[in-house]
This record gives sequence, C-alpha cells and structure tokens, in this order.
Amino acid sequence: MIKLKDFLNEEDCGCGGHNTCGCEITESVADASKAKKQLQKIMNVEGRLRKVMYDLSDRLDSDPLNQKLSTKLKNSYKNNVTTFMRDVVSVVKDVK
Repeated sequence: MIKLKDFLNEEDCGCGGHNTCGCEITESVADASKAKKQLQKIMNVEGRLRKVMYDLSDRLDSDPLNQKLSTKLKNSYKNNVTTFMRDVVSVVKDVK
C-alpha cells in the first residue's frame, strides 16, 4: 500500500515541519469504530437526560401554575438537544 507521506516529505508541503498543513495526519479504520462507540455512549446519556427531563416536566404539569414552564422546558429540549443529536449522528456517519 502506498501512503501519501511516501510522496510528500516535510520540505515539499511548505509547513517547515510545523504540521500546519496536515502532513502528519494518519487515518485508521479503527477511527470509525471508535466514533460509533462514542456515539452510542452519547445516545445512552441523552436517553437518561431525556427521561429525567420528562420526569421533571410531569412534575411541573401536576400544578396548573407551572404548565407553561413545562411547555417551555420541552420546547427548549426539542430545539437544542434534538438538533445536537442530529448533528452528532451525521458527523459520525461521515467518519471514514
């Protein structure tokens, strides 16, 4: 297998050995599997967070004065955490 660093050396890339150009980047097949494992951990933690958030929301719904707060809490979760999780999943899918 021919590697890119066989064709380029530090003098060819122009960074002068400072690695600002990425001449020392190495990729591995294991990176994708490690990223998927980390994604699973994030998904598990997010599931626990969601459960606790809904428990709090149920507690707030029990009192009519706090129902607006419960709705605000659910909307905030939906707008922020759900968007973050979508971004994480799409990033992990792009890892090669």
